[in-house]
Amino acid sequence: MKSPDSPRKILVTDFDGTLTQVDFFQAVLERLLGDDMSIWHSYCQGKITHFEALAGYYQQIRLSEISLKSLVGELGFPPQFSLLLDQLRFAHWDLVIASAGCEWYIQQLIDAQNLKCPPTIHANKGSYSKEFGLIMQLPKDSPHYDPNIGISKTSVVKSHQGLNQWVAFAGDGPTDLAPALLVEPHLRFAKGSLARLLSEKGESFVPFDRWEEIPFHLIRYHSK
Repeated sequence: MKSPDSPRKILVTDFDGTLTQVDFFQAVLERLLGDDMSIWHSYCQGKITHFEALAGYYQQIRLSEISLKSLVGELGFPPQFSLLLDQLRFAHWDLVIASAGCEWYIQQLIDAQNLKCPPTIHANKGSYSKEFGLIMQLPKDSPHYDPNIGISKTSVVKSHQGLNQWVAFAGDGPTDLAPALLVEPHLRFAKGSLARLLSEKGESFVPFDRWEEIPFHLIRYHSK
């Protein structure tokens, strides 16, 4: 049994491109909207926020809801997620999902697992219709609200840090840099742009390719 004084252990993970192999935004851009980068260029030029850029693209989707859910099902979500979640919890690790994306498609994949105790999700709210696309809403009632990206992963990580808590973080993109730097290098999991940015800063991290590698690592090395 875990004693009351044992450290709490929390894995905060990004979703798109981290928990999934494919980023929902990239799938939408490449498969549904062609090579239109005008909105993204506006974001890069500082004219609009990261949230406004994603929301601008998502509201252009005009698939049937069934077709869009099918696309979501092709993002490469871990096939053994339920088992991995159970194994993490048995090793006293809790999972928290923190995303600058939309809860609408995240929830589709989580619900499909039929979990008795699903992980906590911090993401932008949203709803979908063929007429109006995927409409994202800023989560202004969230304690982790950030006007630029919707959800502050940095805030999520900080909320779990304390004298008697361990926090690990996993991510793959530029918005994951700040939260990644808050955790110890041996609990910092990175791939893609995040791995490159950390390397440029001379910061250590644990590289990964598929999210499934992270639970195995935490259970093997950080479960005492």
